[in-house]
Amino acid sequence: MEYRKVASLTNSEIKEIFKFVFDVDNAEIISCNKEEDTIICKFEAVWGKDSLIEDTFEISAYGIEDVGNDYPLDREQEEIIEKFLIAKGCHYLQKNNPF
Repeated sequence: MEYRKVASLTNSEIKEIFKFVFDVDNAEIISCNKEEDTIICKFEAVWGKDSLIEDTFEISAYGIEDVGNDYPLDREQEEIIEKFLIAKGCHYLQKNNPF
């Protein structure tokens, strides 16, 4: 499989993985840095009865990082994102891989 840049992920692909991992429908790309090959994404969700949370994440070829600090990621969520990146051809291990 040929390496694909993370910055080439579409909004629908981002929505797909955020729906799977976080169970939210309104994830969106707010910034795409082609030079650093990163995407900044955000979502809003209702937490409990009256609490609204909004969080921002940075996706790179190395995985996902919480840059908004409202919704803590657990290791299982991080692994799912890494598997998603591998499936899409965007994981760092696929760069210059001779196999």
